[in-house]
Amino acid sequence: MINWKTGRASLVACIMAVLCGTLVAADAIDMQARTEELKNQRWGMFICWSFSTFSGRGWTGGVQDIDFFGATEVDTDQWARTAKEAEMGYILFLTKHHDGFCLWDTKTTDRKVTNAPLGRDVLAELKKSCDKYGIKLALYYSEGDWTWPGAVDGKSRREGIGRNPEIKKAQLRELLTEYGPIEYIWFDHAVGDGGLSHVDTIAFCKSLQPGCFVGFNHGVQEGSDIRLGERGRPGPLEDHTAAGPHMKDEPATTYRIAEFTYPIYPQINGKVQWFYTSPQNDHLVIAPGNLYQDYLGAVQYGNIFSISVAPDYRGRLRDVDVTTLRRVGNMIRAKASSELKQGYEADKAFDGDETTRWGAARDARSGWIELDLGNDTEIDRAVVMEIGYPRTKEFAIEYRAGDTWVPLVTGMTISGRRMYEFSPIKARAFRLNILSATDVPTIEEFLVLSPGASPPAGFIEEEQKRARLEWFHEAKYGLFINWGLYSINAGEWQGKVYSGSSEWVMIKAKIPVQEYERLAEQFNPTRFDANEWAQLAVDAGMKYLVFDCKHHDGFAMYRSEVSPFNVYDATPWKRDPFAELRAACDRHGIKLCFYYSHFYDWHAPDGFGNDWDFKPNDEKDIDRYVREKSLPQVSELLTNYGPIGLIWFDMGRDVTPDISKRFVDLVRSIQPNTLINSRVGQGGYHDYRSRGDNEIPNIVTPGAWETAATINRTWGFHKNDNNWKPAEDICFKLVDIVSKGGNYLLNVGPDADGVIPQPSQDILRKVGAWLKVNGEAIYGAERTPFGDELGAFDPERKDDSGRPVFTARTDWRCTTKPGRLYFHIFRWPGSAFELPSGMGPVARAFLLADPARTPLAISDRDGRMVLALPETAPDTLATVVCVELE
Repeated sequence: MINWKTGRASLVACIMAVLCGTLVAADAIDMQARTEELKNQRWGMFICWSFSTFSGRGWTGGVQDIDFFGATEVDTDQWARTAKEAEMGYILFLTKHHDGFCLWDTKTTDRKVTNAPLGRDVLAELKKSCDKYGIKLALYYSEGDWTWPGAVDGKSRREGIGRNPEIKKAQLRELLTEYGPIEYIWFDHAVGDGGLSHVDTIAFCKSLQPGCFVGFNHGVQEGSDIRLGERGRPGPLEDHTAAGPHMKDEPATTYRIAEFTYPIYPQINGKVQWFYTSPQNDHLVIAPGNLYQDYLGAVQYGNIFSISVAPDYRGRLRDVDVTTLRRVGNMIRAKASSELKQGYEADKAFDGDETTRWGAARDARSGWIELDLGNDTEIDRAVVMEIGYPRTKEFAIEYRAGDTWVPLVTGMTISGRRMYEFSPIKARAFRLNILSATDVPTIEEFLVLSPGASPPAGFIEEEQKRARLEWFHEAKYGLFINWGLYSINAGEWQGKVYSGSSEWVMIKAKIPVQEYERLAEQFNPTRFDANEWAQLAVDAGMKYLVFDCKHHDGFAMYRSEVSPFNVYDATPWKRDPFAELRAACDRHGIKLCFYYSHFYDWHAPDGFGNDWDFKPNDEKDIDRYVREKSLPQVSELLTNYGPIGLIWFDMGRDVTPDISKRFVDLVRSIQPNTLINSRVGQGGYHDYRSRGDNEIPNIVTPGAWETAATINRTWGFHKNDNNWKPAEDICFKLVDIVSKGGNYLLNVGPDADGVIPQPSQDILRKVGAWLKVNGEAIYGAERTPFGDELGAFDPERKDDSGRPVFTARTDWRCTTKPGRLYFHIFRWPGSAFELPSGMGPVARAFLLADPARTPLAISDRDGRMVLALPETAPDTLATVVCVELE
């Protein structure tokens, strides 16, 4: 008996000598050194390309005509180049699957690629490509074969094992003597050993290339020096379970290294996909972050990781595979100035996952992340995503020229998904250098693009959204007008006054539809003047006007062909106020928008909300309501009234993603540039977020958002609501909202005669007068770069949920534009104002209220910059100090 545990090396050496006829010394190859060499390759690309590419099945038997392999082209350079870009060390190439089709120019059979339409030795071309890009070569080989004697073509080994040991040896001899050094051979034992035992197979391979590792995905393992892991995972060599579900055999004592592999395709219908499936699945891919984690696991345990990719019918890797593997390469090469903690490493900015991010060290207020492309590459764009925590105050995108970093783009805030264009530059390394930040810099994604390359999935849509939002970000301040039949009752029904919003009186009083309809007979607002309303918006400094075209009561405040329940057909007034507002807004330079309640409709039998006249909501045919009234009316408004800035949908929490998308698709088909708010419904199809009524966030908030608020307590006109917010409060809220990144949509409720209450007008015009002086600090302004001035959570005070209470500070707020900071001071500090730390050098400072813009004296007080101010505030609402940075 041979003692396998102690005599294996000498046995293999003896077998090698017998098979080769020449004795090869057992120590001629230093396998320990070879093991370290293979470990250092870390990961590679497994190319699966054969009959199964064209069948859509993992195993393809019964093929007689080799023209079934229909490829007429192949790009092995693309394979090797992508491997290089992904920081891979080798390519594992499928030379022959169970169907016996050989991907090299073998002399052993006519069943080979050179006799197929392609007519080229793919392995030979791959060898050249690997040499060109410095990539090692490994080979997959099915040691059984359905075309060999004893097998039934296309059947498993249970139906008969094909045996042809001489052909097996002849093919291995070709592979191991004609294509240069081979790192390892991946023997697939799925259909048997081909009549040559694993012991003999190992000995034969070692006789030809002693330094080539040999492994089997299952079957007898003893003698193997590489443990294969079909659908395996990272793990120590001692953990045999890491080899995956197919490895049920006893482990070998001769293992030196472990490999694992799985496809880059996610499972499709529960099936593992090693080969190309169909173009409809070209978007399916495992996320680069997941691949990178297994790469790190391979490094940790000294494994090698072979990710299986599947060239398509043209012999090319899918675009999504190339992009994904490049991203992993970027993650491997990623560098950063510092890292916050585990989970915030530099690679998180290159993983294609917007839910992860790089974070600099805990106390850092600057930092950089570097992207090394692996070789000089022409680049003309950079994409930066700073989504969850916009903190950047100053940044540069740079490329490395020798030992110098050269700026390509410089700027202030990033805040969101941004793409920066520049003249094409050829370089290997690029970095995002955050020069100054309000808190620890964090970046979700940073990538660079070659000319003609597409931005990440969804980014084009983001860019289109950004373009749509440009006017919205510039405007900052809008007028909301709620006016309708409910203005007649003004919060009262049959002698009872209902508190709260008057436009909800129909549901509060459960007014029958027929009774509510009779209000239309009374609606005759003879004092309505669209020009006066538009002029008020101008006087107030507002840039857009949102008019209530249909509220929940179902009454259309425009001339509708869809429903006779509208202001033109159902009232004695016989006018279309929205058409008149269209003309007035155009005349005064105000962007016209409309409110539309697209789901709640108490007048329609299938509209949501009215369960006193009609069926309960869960028994209604909501789809019919949407199809027959809501969508057609939105279409009318978009078709008949010219360009619309935005649509303010409402009560979308009950609107399904499907219905929401139907409205969005309709809007995009008629007016692609019209903005859509988040109350359109579920699904995330909106352009900007409508916050809760009168809700202002405590802190700086990313993304586009808007607070709609009342100037008193109600939206529609209410006879008993005289709780007018003073101009000082409105001014503070406007500045507060803009400093946190939002827009302010302030509502007025005209009365039944069409007159906006005088107190509303007075308040609006007072704030408008302030904006005439200080508007540059509001329109188009960006968020505060600080944040401490907003307030803080008090750990000593808790709300009803046990969470700390936010204590707001109201002394001052800050808005920004490139090179300028605007300090809006609400509580006058006297003759001096201490600037926040971390601002950088100041060129000059002045008051916006000073027409001469006389520079304010700046002094140093214990290392802090202090501005000299007048003893009393020049403005009663807020005085704005403009600080220009060097």
